[in-house]
Amino acid sequence: MLEKYFAKNHPDINKVNIRYDATMITVNAPSRIHYGGGKQIRLTNTRNQYDCLFKSADGYYEIYDIKRHGVWEIYKTDNEKLAIRRVSDEGSSYEYDTAYLADDLAFDADIKTQENIDYQGSKFALESHLRDYLAKNISTIYGLPGNIKLFKDRNGDGIEYRTDVGVIDVLAIDDKKCLYVFELKLGRGSDAAVGQVLRYMGWLKENVSDISEVYGVLMAADLSDNLRYAASMAQNILLFEYQMQFTVKAIGKIS
Repeated sequence: MLEKYFAKNHPDINKVNIRYDATMITVNAPSRIHYGGGKQIRLTNTRNQYDCLFKSADGYYEIYDIKRHGVWEIYKTDNEKLAIRRVSDEGSSYEYDTAYLADDLAFDADIKTQENIDYQGSKFALESHLRDYLAKNISTIYGLPGNIKLFKDRNGDGIEYRTDVGVIDVLAIDDKKCLYVFELKLGRGSDAAVGQVLRYMGWLKENVSDISEVYGVLMAADLSDNLRYAASMAQNILLFEYQMQFTVKAIGKIS
């Protein structure tokens, strides 16, 4: 069913990415919160383009129908983590029964523990804003090679690059055929991100041919001491902190 759905609606999607993309657009998939559009806090009655499928108790996917499947919500828990739940018409909520989706939970259990979502102060409101800015300006980032550019192959263009072990925020390459794995964190980066980026680096080393080296780039608004210590013992890990700046331009004046 999934293959037919993507062949009809998203023919550009590579078959190896179907599991990730299906998880992202399935309203009742617990693991969707780790992928692209599944990270956006919202109700599923807003006609969002990423709310397309529903997974039934017997494991089959079907087209999401709000009248039959109800309204679902991506929300933040008391400990600042993303989660999903079904919301009734009366506004009361029912905690999601994940028993019949144990395979989805196992699929992403290790990634769940590494998510560090923080929306404080003037930081980027969404991780995607940081990702898109980096992708457009990657060759101008001080401390990176000036000839660096987005990596492209049949699996993607380097933005949210799919692998068998997770989705890389940004993947880039320089003219010496060195790959750069960017892991972006809003707010304070934790040491769990080091293991996450090392996992991606190991997969790339094994599965991408004709490359000379792989580097990991961890970027956050604030790097914790734990992260710094962990990264100091790992080879080819680069650390960056970002800052927000803005200017005000007058387009009129008081008469």
